[in-house]
Amino acid sequence: VSRRPDAELYGQYVFGDFCKGTVWAVPENHAAADPLPAPMADTPYLITSFGEDFAGYLYLVHRGGGIFKLDQS
Repeated sequence: VSRRPDAELYGQYVFGDFCKGTVWAVPENHAAADPLPAPMADTPYLITSFGEDFAGYLYLVHRGGGIFKLDQS
């Protein structure tokens, strides 16, 4: 969940598809029965994890070894 107060994604749950590299963000009040919103990004990466730094910026972790900052301006 994005916790950086001034981020566009603040309060949203960010998750990705390992095989397709697609990344979504849904608000915390999103019901399981609701359809997913449009993806926020389609990447060429095998997404294994997400991380957050001390300032609240989110990062995507690629199985191939890369770590990429998600743009949340």
